[in-house]
Amino acid sequence: MGTEEGKRLIEKLQPHHNLKYLEVKKYHGLRMPGWITLLLNLVELHLTDCRELKYLPCLGNLLCLKVLRLIMLANLECIGEDTSVDSSSTFMPQLSIAKSSYLPPLETLEMSNLPKLKGWRRGVEDDHQFLKDGSNHSSSNKAELQLLPCFSDLKSLFIWNCPELTCFPCCPKMEDLTLLNFNSRMQMIINCERDVNLEVVIPFASSSSWSPHSEHSTAIKKVTISNVSWLNSVPVEAFQFVESLQIWGDKELGSLGEAENVFRGCSSSLRYLIISNCCILRSIVPGGLEHLTALEKLEIRNCNNLRISEEHQEEGVKCIGIAISDILPLPSNHHSLHTLTLHGLPQLVNLPNWMQFLPALQSLEISFCNQLKSMPNWMPNLQSLTHLTVSGCSKSLERRCQDSPGGDRPYIKHIPNIQFQDCFY
Repeated sequence: MGTEEGKRLIEKLQPHHNLKYLEVKKYHGLRMPGWITLLLNLVELHLTDCRELKYLPCLGNLLCLKVLRLIMLANLECIGEDTSVDSSSTFMPQLSIAKSSYLPPLETLEMSNLPKLKGWRRGVEDDHQFLKDGSNHSSSNKAELQLLPCFSDLKSLFIWNCPELTCFPCCPKMEDLTLLNFNSRMQMIINCERDVNLEVVIPFASSSSWSPHSEHSTAIKKVTISNVSWLNSVPVEAFQFVESLQIWGDKELGSLGEAENVFRGCSSSLRYLIISNCCILRSIVPGGLEHLTALEKLEIRNCNNLRISEEHQEEGVKCIGIAISDILPLPSNHHSLHTLTLHGLPQLVNLPNWMQFLPALQSLEISFCNQLKSMPNWMPNLQSLTHLTVSGCSKSLERRCQDSPGGDRPYIKHIPNIQFQDCFY
């Protein structure tokens, strides 16, 4: 649809009003055709690779719209454009649109590769400055915060490669949050609480009175993020229901200590932790892993500089992570970790000694750790271990684990299921 004729054709379309799913690819118009706001029964809308698209109309009247995916829109600057409002207007007039009619009742929102997107509407810079400087508890600011737009039903939010996005509407019911390659200055509003007869929206990054059991509070269960230090701006109570956390592609993360407050917040809820593609990560301690008493699955993947086998084990102290004097030890019989995956760790020479103090460990997968040459003599301590999978590692490791004199077979013979795959180094 790159020609003018193609654009005119799509503008003249009149889809049936009962249309529920619409996907538009490679549309080259500056704005979407007006009929898109008339599809009152539309449930799912996908816009992909519409490179000239600069504005989207207000979608608030699409009361059935539950899923919106915006992908590869190179020139999109704002969503929910209101042509009756001057972009140079002050903050308060821009917020005069009732939030009930301003945003669609989305449950899932994906925004991927939108390099120019600044916000859900024009003037979002004023929103960001307001949240940064004016979000105190005065009555005037509470009234103004009430006017900020709100995604009252949004449960899943995916943001990737939106470097200009610095402010996002309120999401009081969010359960699944993904933030990848995003602006570290971005502010979100996620917690809501009721104050007298006024619904007060407290900014995500500055809430001083988190009330997780209130009518409007969120229950985030899954977080995927590429800048874990950003989470330090969030009240630690926000993580108390998080069950899954993935730290992916964090280029600034040198130690898990930067995430310790987050781990403290979800100490009794987090069951699944993935640390992946963190290129400068060198140490997992001090890092707060000792707080994760409910952790069941731990995956560490593609961290080229991580040396988890270089540890300092204090005699008689058992903990998950390296036991050093400034780390709170975790008694081994209190830990629930049953699955451990180590993948793509070229600095891994020996399995870390702390692994022997994981009494519930049932499955151990080691892959593409080509410097690992042998199994430790403490492997028999892992009496619950039933599955050992080794793939893409060294041939010498595979040979040592076979029945041969002086090998490591005695250390792993108690494991019922052992697999070696593609060991060719």
